[in-house]
Amino acid sequence: MKKKNLIAIGIVVLSILVLTIVIRTPIQSTQNEVVVDESEAEKAYVFMCPDGQVVQAMFQDDMALVLLPGATPELLNIAVSASGARYTNQDETLVFWNKGNTVMVEENGVMTYTDCVSTE
Repeated sequence: MKKKNLIAIGIVVLSILVLTIVIRTPIQSTQNEVVVDESEAEKAYVFMCPDGQVVQAMFQDDMALVLLPGATPELLNIAVSASGARYTNQDETLVFWNKGNTVMVEENGVMTYTDCVSTE
């Protein structure tokens, strides 16, 4: 599959994830006005890996929603890290590392994605 097609597919999937989370975003109602709580806003990113794979992530507070190629989205919590940001599932079988505009992913103790760079 061409690189442009992978990016387009990634953007569509990420858009669906954003809409899903936005629907769950807390809202405040003041009289006839509905306001989305801006402190709960998400920031979504697409990362292109050297092998052409696309890793997607959305960050909110101390959590990251991560979508790996061919997998279901995983909600990870921030964990202790000496440098950058580190997010893990409860048993640390999935670890998502973020430093600057680069990410790497460790699955079951094996680095599966490295040097993936933000497309923004």
